[in-house]
Amino acid sequence: MILKSSGQKRKFLIVALAEPVGPFQHDGQNINAIVPLDTLATILNARGRVATLYLKVKDPARKAELIEKLSAAYPRYQVRETITGREIAESTKTLTTTFQLVGTVVLFMAVYIISTSFKVITRERLPVIGTFRSIGATRRATSLVLLAESVTYGIIGGFLGCSLGLLLLYLIMWQIRPVFMAMVPVTLQYSPQQLGAAFLLAVLLAFISSLRPILKTAKIPLREIIFDTMSTPRPRKRWKPVLGAILIALALLLPLYIPFQLFLSVGLLLIFGTICGFILMIPVLTRVFLTVLARSNRYFFGNEGILAAKNLRGNKGVLNNISLLAIGISALLMINTISFSVAKEITNFYRDCNFQIWFWTWPADRGTENLLRTIDGVDATYGIYAANFIEITNLKDRINLIQGANPHKHLDFWTINVDPALLAELDTGRKILLTNTLRERLQVQKGDLLTLKMARGERTYQIIGFFDSLMWNGSSALIAERYLKMDMNKQFYDNLFIKTSKDPNYVSDAIKARYQRKSLYISTLEQLEAGEQQTNAQIFNVMRGFSLLALVIGIFGVFNNLIISFLERQRSLAVLRSIGMSKKQSIKMFFAEALTGGLIGGTIGALCGYVLNTISPLIIKAVAGNLPIHHSLSLYLSSILAGIMITVIASTSPAFKSSKLDIVTAIKYE
Repeated sequence: MILKSSGQKRKFLIVALAEPVGPFQHDGQNINAIVPLDTLATILNARGRVATLYLKVKDPARKAELIEKLSAAYPRYQVRETITGREIAESTKTLTTTFQLVGTVVLFMAVYIISTSFKVITRERLPVIGTFRSIGATRRATSLVLLAESVTYGIIGGFLGCSLGLLLLYLIMWQIRPVFMAMVPVTLQYSPQQLGAAFLLAVLLAFISSLRPILKTAKIPLREIIFDTMSTPRPRKRWKPVLGAILIALALLLPLYIPFQLFLSVGLLLIFGTICGFILMIPVLTRVFLTVLARSNRYFFGNEGILAAKNLRGNKGVLNNISLLAIGISALLMINTISFSVAKEITNFYRDCNFQIWFWTWPADRGTENLLRTIDGVDATYGIYAANFIEITNLKDRINLIQGANPHKHLDFWTINVDPALLAELDTGRKILLTNTLRERLQVQKGDLLTLKMARGERTYQIIGFFDSLMWNGSSALIAERYLKMDMNKQFYDNLFIKTSKDPNYVSDAIKARYQRKSLYISTLEQLEAGEQQTNAQIFNVMRGFSLLALVIGIFGVFNNLIISFLERQRSLAVLRSIGMSKKQSIKMFFAEALTGGLIGGTIGALCGYVLNTISPLIIKAVAGNLPIHHSLSLYLSSILAGIMITVIASTSPAFKSSKLDIVTAIKYE
């Protein structure tokens, strides 16, 4: 293989091929190879010298101490861990936080579903429980049998869940892997401890969720079980809607006063509190909606519509349905709104680029710019110096990207909200412009000093202003071109931005033809935007899958609640049938109930989703940067429609069961 380095061609013999892992992992741009150290040192005229030293420590517990000693001994060099836990957390927190968020919603709904399922089980088995109790079984013995059953369900569900979870993990990895890794086989990384924790969670989930309905059943007196007189009205707990209103108010008002360091933790708590708040408010909100919808029900469904509205008042099964719909729909709405906002902001970001081609080659200098300008279709160029992962020693943090701005060119190529006078001020000394995301994260203000660890030692820069940017998730800054070049000992450009007077694709092909013998990276803005949209779409498709899973779980819960409602109302339904209600009217009444309940659940879900969308920027800022939320009316309307469709579909079975009800059997009691 002939390789060109420093203007000379050299022959290398290929002695082995490697799998695309470790140092040979393809990153979409670079191709890595290994050659003998002495050979490369000779080519680069650097015999006896190296660019990077890797150290192994004898005692890993003293790693921090060793780094501190080496930093003091070599102040002009950068001493750091190869890969820190913080770097891993930063690179994965966007995914992990979103999964935790959606996973919490799914778990929340799972508790609801298991609880309602056991309500169905205990309600259907009341005759058997009554028989056991009448022949001497104690309440404790009956409860232990049911709890043992719930643990058995948890064990079976745990085994199935772990197996299906690994399959789901494989599908997620396959979905979100980058295009350049399409040929790399998907491998799963998990430990026995993780599987054990998931299995234990399944068992605990089944046990805890079933505990309340089982204990409530155990408290029912034997006489009430035998004579089927369990349905007794209970006084309303007036503190619940008040607490719910307080939680929702906190979610709307508190984000204005939360410091950046608490955005993630408090944001997650507020999301959980919002969902709880709406659940507590659902009885009051349902009564308000029913007051409004009662008249429209009469217009669309006649007398059956009025009966449907009255049946929904205070119906616990209906309230549970509305709660499930609100949780599922709000989660789906939040994920879709964030996805819509990300897509819109990416489009806005690339609109702020006043050039058409992003170019890199090595070495790139003013001669490279002059050569580029001779290519047909190239209108103007802007070479820029950059530095990555610069440590802020006085704040123990870092900036992921610092660009050296030319005050005469920068605003011609980038549309950013910076006063040209501020940009010109960068050239008057070591001064820096930060993004607003960094301002909040670092808790700094205009005039503060940052000590940056540059290639030629520590340098102090004064903050003179702030601007908005999504580049590197908002962790970026601007300093003067000449100071970056000086402090980072830069000789060549890190990027070249190109304006074109012809079709960017045509110009891109012309540049590739001119530089065919050189290593280069070139992409039009359209290609960059499409690639980023595709990457984000892959991630958000997984998130939507999770939120849809929450809705599917919700459908089972709605079905359970409708079955419970049907079992509890058999006698009242039979009375209605006995005084003249036809089968057709019975079905019509059920569908009117489902339609009304679905409309209420969908609307409350949309309201809850709106509040969640006001909180989500906190979490996004903490993990990814400043992202404005863009609301879509069509998303909110489709969420309400989804609530109606779910309830109507789930009510099909109870509706037809009610039409086939045996009136005599339902009315009499033994």
